[in-house]
Parts: sequence; structure tokens; C-alpha cells
Amino acid sequence: NTFLLYGLFVIVLLCVLFFIPYDQPKETTLSQTPKSHQRSQLVLPIQLIFGYIAIFFIYAQYFIIPTTIAFYLASHQLGGVVEAGFISGIGTLVMAVASVSFPYLRKWLKKWLTTVTLLIGALAFIIYAFPVNIGVLTFGYCATTMISAIFPITITMKITESLPQKHIAAASAIFTSIIYLGQFLSPYYQALIVKLTSGNIEGTYIAFGIIVLILAIIDMILVRKQTN
Repeated sequence: NTFLLYGLFVIVLLCVLFFIPYDQPKETTLSQTPKSHQRSQLVLPIQLIFGYIAIFFIYAQYFIIPTTIAFYLASHQLGGVVEAGFISGIGTLVMAVASVSFPYLRKWLKKWLTTVTLLIGALAFIIYAFPVNIGVLTFGYCATTMISAIFPITITMKITESLPQKHIAAASAIFTSIIYLGQFLSPYYQALIVKLTSGNIEGTYIAFGIIVLILAIIDMILVRKQTN
């Protein structure tokens, strides 16, 4: 029954085929094309490369949480599968709200959106490491889902705004592959961090928070450098 969920993609396929317009791109001569668009090779801005690196760590860490939340709840005597499903549902709702709120957050925070998002992510992982009660754990979980929703949209906007149109498909393909690579490697990544923290699962989540905090500091430096 679980695999029947993939039937939803039939609906997505029909929507793509019949409801998304496909306009032919306007042909332009080389003389009409701006010099920035005449490059034949894909050249990625430093902030976009940083975004690729950051999204790998964020998703490698994020995918660990929903797949282990039932065990995490049980180990702290806060609940089981039912509570895990309830928290996951709230987290999914937070992802939807965060995604819809992205244009307003970007307008408000401007160039600092990525930095603020990463700082919230760092705090979220550290809060998740101290499940005092189910409310605190739910808050930490929902905060991680929020950054996992906002950060990919931020990178997508950077791709479409900073690259020539002919390179957008390649840059998007790299971006998508990095997300799935992070998902695939998340168990091995978790095993490595657990080993480094001597098997302390709470220490593992603190380490996750520190890693995201380092990413936030790097992004802050890049933003200040770009501004200067």
C-alpha cells in the first residue's frame, strides 16, 4: 500500500503535460546576446557553489530526523509511532507555510535571508538535541523542516537570477543531484558523526547544529564581501 503512493505522480504527469505552457524560446543572434550570456562554459558564482555545499549538509542531516524520530521519541520515553506521525504531520504543514511565505521573507530579509535561515537551522538542531518534552522536540523538528523548505527555494532563485538561461538547466540538475546525494549518504554521514561523538545521539545533533552554524558564518562573510 505504501508504494501505491507513487501513483500520485500520474496526476503530476498529467498536470505537466496538459497545464504547463511550453513556449518556444526566442531566437537571438550572437550580436544581440549580452556578453555575459555568450560564455560557452558553465561558470558558477561563489555563492551558488556555497549553496550547493550547504544544501548537501542540510539535507544529509535533515533526512536523518524524520526517519529516526519514532526511535528518538521512544528512547526518551516521549511516545512512539503515533506521536512520530503527528509531529511529522505538523512539520509538513510548517514546510508548506514556510514555502508560501518565502517571497515575503525574501522581501523583508533581502540578502540576509540565507544567513538567517542557516542560523535558525543551527538553533533547531541544538534544540532537537535536548528533548525536554514533546513540545520542545516538536518545535525543534518543525524548525528543521522550515529551513529544509526555504533553503532550496533560495538556491533555485540564485540559479535563475545569476546564470544565463542556457545554463539554468545544467545548474538545476547539479542542484537536484546534490539533494539526492545528501539523502542517499545521510545514514553513512550519521554513522560517521555518531562515531566521532562516541555514540552519543544528543551530541550528534549538537554537532549537526555546529556544522550549520559554521555554514551560516561562511554565508555572512560571503554576503559582506559581495556588498563591499
